[in-house]
Amino acid sequence: MTTKLNIIDENNIPLIENYNLISTKENCPEITKLKRNAVEEYRKLCLSNKPNFFETEFLNSKIETPSIKLPNIEKLNTIEEKTNTFVFLNGQYNADLSMFDETIFKTESCSNKIGSITKENYSILSTLNTAYINTPVFIKCTKKTNIPLHIIYMNTEETNNIIFPRVFIEIEKNCETIQIMESIINDENAKGLQNINSEIKVHENTNVEHKIISTSNTINSITSSVKHHGNGEYNFYCTTENVPTTQIEHDVT
Repeated sequence: MTTKLNIIDENNIPLIENYNLISTKENCPEITKLKRNAVEEYRKLCLSNKPNFFETEFLNSKIETPSIKLPNIEKLNTIEEKTNTFVFLNGQYNADLSMFDETIFKTESCSNKIGSITKENYSILSTLNTAYINTPVFIKCTKKTNIPLHIIYMNTEETNNIIFPRVFIEIEKNCETIQIMESIINDENAKGLQNINSEIKVHENTNVEHKIISTSNTINSITSSVKHHGNGEYNFYCTTENVPTTQIEHDVT
């Protein structure tokens, strides 16, 4: 059982002692600026808010480079129907495990749109995710499709380490109806904590069916921020399959 954190003071803010602003090839200047702003917001939120259960679990963990252990491939097939699949393995987008229609979906590793929605919905864990962005992915759906978009957050990390998947999804106008699924799964020996942040921007004349499915028995937090333009419909569903280990923060504007 994790020991409850004491009141956080200015000299005892968890998880930022190894924080740095060094820009890597994955982090363009826009992302580095976003990280800098987020760590300052994280400091303020830690000092002004008493952490809840999930936040305490994360704040008592550690941040290190995650392992690269490959998953049980069978576990990636969590949906029976065919999907356009984007896989995050231990917080990192994995193009080799992802399979999608490249005539419909476009991806980028760096975009100034990342963070543009979540910044309106600050929390301790969402700002922590932004501060430690490493390899975010921007996914754009350019035209209508009957095949769902499926994001898989796969955890094989065997230490008490936090991993930070980050995705921005943009659905262009006139895509009619599209299904977006986010699945949180892990290997049987996984102990890592997933701090997930997804942003979804939906343009005019598009209906969205959005589902979050968690079968993970490790601690997870997912912040889902949605900005829906125009006259389409947006419906949200969540299934945790009786595993009380996932906290979901969901915001629609």
